[in-house]
This record gives sequence, structure tokens and C-alpha cells, in this order.
Amino acid sequence: MKNALKALLGIVATVALFLLFKNALGNPSSMPQLVTDSYAPSFLALRGLENLGYLGLITAVLLHYIATARRIGRSLESRPVLAAFVRRGLPVFQILGFTYGLIWFVAFLELGFVFYARMDARCVLSGLRDLLTLTASGFIFSRLFAATDVTIATDSTIATVEAIATVRSANPRPRRGLGDFLVIPCAAAGFFALHILQYRLVFTSVPTRALSVGGIAWLAFFGLLIGAFYYLFAGRSRRPVFLAADFFLNVFGCNWLLYNLFYNPALDIPFWEILIRSGSGAVGGLLGASVYYLARRALS
Repeated sequence: MKNALKALLGIVATVALFLLFKNALGNPSSMPQLVTDSYAPSFLALRGLENLGYLGLITAVLLHYIATARRIGRSLESRPVLAAFVRRGLPVFQILGFTYGLIWFVAFLELGFVFYARMDARCVLSGLRDLLTLTASGFIFSRLFAATDVTIATDSTIATVEAIATVRSANPRPRRGLGDFLVIPCAAAGFFALHILQYRLVFTSVPTRALSVGGIAWLAFFGLLIGAFYYLFAGRSRRPVFLAADFFLNVFGCNWLLYNLFYNPALDIPFWEILIRSGSGAVGGLLGASVYYLARRALS
């Protein structure tokens, strides 16, 4: 009950911050005209209730964020890169909040590079609004859930962040080699391949510039960003493909799905189109990482 009240307080504070940043940035609306002209208004939009849909999606984003941050916070000892940041005083909630915010910021740039004839300031301002909101939200939730945010699960005990050095010195892990970084471009290549394919399957009535220099640059950069975040959150395991599946289908995948669902309160876009659009990026990143792990095993 206590945690539920904390979550509710954090959600209310985040919504208030979202409205604050939205008004401060001039109330940007980044929905491309090409998209709005291609789909009919949604059930909620026809009744003037689209804001209710947006509120529900914001709540879903934050609930997924809370659950993910708390789960990751309990398994830090198996995530060496992330644990190193936490040991230096960055709570998991703040790291994950900034991570999601940066993903949403770069995702909004897709509208400019792919759906607009040129980069529009509304895309940048909308992305900046969400980056500021989710980063500030991370600070709020890190204070609300401070007790659970700084715990690390070991084999038989729960140690505080300050004790990580002791735990790790007693159980030394090999340093990551150059090969470990190769999972980043592999995941990026998988994302690039499947996400560029989805432009042929969904939003087909919307003209795009995915094969332009800007479109290709955005796809490559976003893929590398997702791969880098996977490397940040990845853990040690004898079955790394399962950890990759958890990240690309849950930590990133669910968040990416919720981001794309923000079209639906305003537009009557079939859910299967949103699912394909979101799933292509998540599955692409997973396939790229899986190919890397399978190749590494075959060559070892």
C-alpha cells in the first residue's frame, strides 16, 4: 500500500512536470500532417477525450518504468557496467529515466528526418519536453523509492551500494574485452534492418524519406543508441540471449510500444500497425544481439 501511494505521488508529480515543460516550450505538437491526413480521427478524438487517452498512456509508461527500475535495482550485482554508475552515486531510477527520455527525444527526430520534408522545430521541442520530463521523473522516483533503489542482490544476502566494492572484490569478475562492445553495432544493424523494413508494411499511405541521407543517419544513430543502452543494462549470464530478450522485448520493447501508442488517442490507427512498427525495432535489436552471441560462442 505504501509503495502504491509512492507510485501515485510520483505519477501525479510527473504529469504536472510534463504540463509545465509543455507550456514552457510553447505547447509543441509534433504529429506530422502527412500522418494526420492519412488516418481518420480516433474514437476518443471524435468525443474530445484524447487527453484522457494520453493520461492513461503516461500512467502506463510510468508504471512500466517503476517496475523495471525496481527489478533492475535488485539485480545490480549481475550488471557490472550499471553497478559501476550506481556505485558512483547515480540511482537506477535516474539512469533509467534519463535513458528513456533520451530514447524518446531521438525517436521524435524520426518525425523530422523521415516524415517531414525537413526537420521541424516541433519535433525537437516535443522530444526535449519528454527528455526533461522523464529525467526529472527519475529524480523524483529515486527519492520516493530510495530504500529499494540502492539494494543489490547477492547470492544469499542484500548488500547496500556502498558494499559493492567488497562484494565484487570477494567475487572478482573478468574485465570486459573489446569484443563485448561489438554487441552494440550488431544490435544496431538488426534494428536498422527490420525498422527500415516496417516502413514498407505499416503507415504505407504516409510518404516517407527513410532511404534519404537523413533517414539512414537517424536509423543508424538510433540503433547504436539502443545497442549502447543494452550494453549499459546487460548482465553476466551463461545464457546471454535470454538477457538480451529481456532488454529488447521488455525494458526497451514495452517502452517503445507505449511510445508508438501515443498516435492512437488522436488517430484511428489499427493496433496491428503499431505492433509491427514497435516489434520490428525490438525484434531487430534482439536478432542482432543474438547473432553476436551465437557467433562468439561458435568462435570461442
